[in-house]
This record gives sequence, C-alpha cells and structure tokens, in this order.
Amino acid sequence: MPAFQEFIQVRVQVAQAKMQAEMMAAQEAAMADFADVSAEWKEKENFNVVLETTQGDVEIELYPSVAPLAVANFVGHIEGDYYDGLIFHRVINGFMIQGGDPLGTGTGGESIWGKNF
Repeated sequence: MPAFQEFIQVRVQVAQAKMQAEMMAAQEAAMADFADVSAEWKEKENFNVVLETTQGDVEIELYPSVAPLAVANFVGHIEGDYYDGLIFHRVINGFMIQGGDPLGTGTGGESIWGKNF
C-alpha cells in the first residue's frame, strides 16, 4: 500500500476511535445523570395507566424494572398536561400506536428533564 494511503487509513482509524470514545463518554455521563432516578424507579412494581382518548380508553402496562427512565418520563408527562390534545402519529391496526410528539411526526418532543436520556 502506498504511504499516502496508509496515512489516510491511519487518520480514519484515529478519527473513528476518537469519535467512539467521545460517544461512550457522553453515554456514561448521561447514565450518571440519571442513576438515582433509574435506581428509584427500578424498584417499583409493574402498574397500569389508562389513556383517555376520543376513540375510547387505552390501558397500558408499564414495566419500571425494565425501562425505569422511560416509565419515569412517561409518568412525569402524564402528571402534567404534556399529552393533552396530542395525536397518535403512527397507528398499525392490531399491533401498536405511537404518540407523545407535539409535532405529530415522531421527530419532536422532549423528556421531563429537558434532555435526552
């Protein structure tokens, strides 16, 4: 392999390693931010919530031991008025629904903490 190609290959590998290290550090920092919340919610038993919609009620079982941050975020939004008036932006009959995005596209929304988790 010519020296120039080796140089480019090494530079790409260094850049990839640096990017991977930065991503891992950011992920570890995010996990540390939420460690207390995660530990608190992980201890809770499964429970159900009921979404009241214009098309009828939807009962949802939540699994805090499996997804503690998602459950904490969902419950936090329920306790406020975040979901009031929002649509289900994706519906697959007999399978699933997705909602909670104020843009109605699946690309918007925020956590109760104001950042990703």
